[in-house]
Order: sequence, then structure tokens, then C-alpha cells
Amino acid sequence: MYELLIGSIIEGIMMGFIYILMSLGLTMLYGIMHIVNFAHGEIYMLGAMGVYLLTERFKVPYFPSLLIVAVASIPLGLFIDRVIFKPIRGKWLQLLVATVGVSLVIQSGGWIGFGILDKGVKSPFKSVIHFWTATISGERLFAAIVGAVLVSLLVLLIYRTKVGRADASH
Repeated sequence: MYELLIGSIIEGIMMGFIYILMSLGLTMLYGIMHIVNFAHGEIYMLGAMGVYLLTERFKVPYFPSLLIVAVASIPLGLFIDRVIFKPIRGKWLQLLVATVGVSLVIQSGGWIGFGILDKGVKSPFKSVIHFWTATISGERLFAAIVGAVLVSLLVLLIYRTKVGRADASH
């Protein structure tokens, strides 16, 4: 029973870091711009489909695909912010409706462009790590490390830089 408890705690910590990765964008967007973005998941989907297309169709290696998609997502984010969010910034109801609309447009475009069936990317992580009674896949360990690094960098940015300590109310 003790082994099951330890394994569950370790697995929970790994999943927590994966959830941290998904929530960092939402937290930053709400914390800085005061926008609740209901299209956040769909934007993740576009990133995942971009990695799928690059790795599976165009045979670009996994990590360069991640970098390409991350850089390519910057213009999309700027477009959504400048064209859709900026004109209605400060208007809560309009922003909520706009993010739902963006979500529906991206979701429908994803169905049309990529189909409705699940897609998969071959994992670059072949290893499995056994830690006490937990078995941790390479993907989860990588996600946990990236999540921990990003949270650490965000904390440093907020508490150790002039920009992070600036009072947003002025």
C-alpha cells in the first residue's frame, strides 16, 4: 500500500506540471491583459497540428518542429490581439463573446483542414524511468522539466525584474 501511495504522489506531481504548462498561457493572458480566453485550447490544437504536419508529413524532426510552430504562432497571437481583442479591451462581455467566437472559428477551421479523427506524432522519447513504484514516460518527464523551468523563469521575471515588479494599476 505504501508503494501505491508513493507512486500516486509521483504521478500526481508529473500531471501537475503538465497542467502547469497548459495553464501558464491562460494565467499570463488574464494576469497581464485581463482577458479570459476561451480560444486557448484551440490555439494549442493549432500548435499540435502544426507539429503533426511538420513531423509526419514533411519529416521535420520533432524539436525543430516545436521551435518552428512556436515562432509561427507569434503572428497569429498578434493578429488575434490587435484585430479582435484590442478594439474591445476593457469590455468584459464583448471580450468573452469574442474569445468564444475565435474558439468556434479555429475549431471549425481545424475540422475542415485536419479532419475529425485523432492524429498522432511519433514520440522522440523512447525511455521509461522507474522511480520507486512509479513508471514515468519520457514525455511526462520532459513536460515536467519544461513546466518547472517555465514557472521558475516566470517567478524570476515577476519578482526580480523591473518590468515584473511594475504596478499595473498606474
